[in-house]
Amino acid sequence: MHVARLLPWLLMLAAVPITVRPQATGIAAPSPTVSGGWVFKQLRDDFANSSAQTIGLMAEDSIETGTGFIRPQLIIACTNDKHAILRRRIYVVTGVRLERHEWSDDPLHKNEPQPPTTIELRFDSDKKPSAREAELLAHGDGFYVSAKGFLATNTLYDDDFLKTMLRSRELKVRFTTLVGSEVETVGFNLQGLGLALPQLSDCSWPKA
Repeated sequence: MHVARLLPWLLMLAAVPITVRPQATGIAAPSPTVSGGWVFKQLRDDFANSSAQTIGLMAEDSIETGTGFIRPQLIIACTNDKHAILRRRIYVVTGVRLERHEWSDDPLHKNEPQPPTTIELRFDSDKKPSAREAELLAHGDGFYVSAKGFLATNTLYDDDFLKTMLRSRELKVRFTTLVGSEVETVGFNLQGLGLALPQLSDCSWPKA
């Protein structure tokens, strides 16, 4: 399995205080370096001759999981895997499964892997939050964020959203959990992103 497909699952590990050890698959244990609140990690799969780079940012707020509290994480990821559908991604790992819509019989949705979830986003410069449908991570415990929203040509990453992140100090995200339908709001302090982003050197990035 390519590193790009493993990224959301691997980055879930960063949200809990455990140590990641090298596995027989050839994926090297990440060596984190910190720039402001952003933590850089390099993941390497020698067998597939591919690698991935990520920077992750812990939320300022914690949410209850039923067994304790966890801080969601905002991830910007880059892979050098030429077979990856998309080399750049931005997503939030919540640590809890999220509420999702139910597909109707509309043929428009028949090839979609799973229905989306509704989220709200608000940068510090926004006058009010913006609601949108977002694609869930494979296990339903997080979502991809972009300026275009679900069913757009590119729902996992877009330059416009990243440019807004670079110009902003804070991003607040609101989502609804699957169990209990709890509405959670968490904030991310985006300062330092401009210094951390160049560490993802396997991909090209826009300027603010």
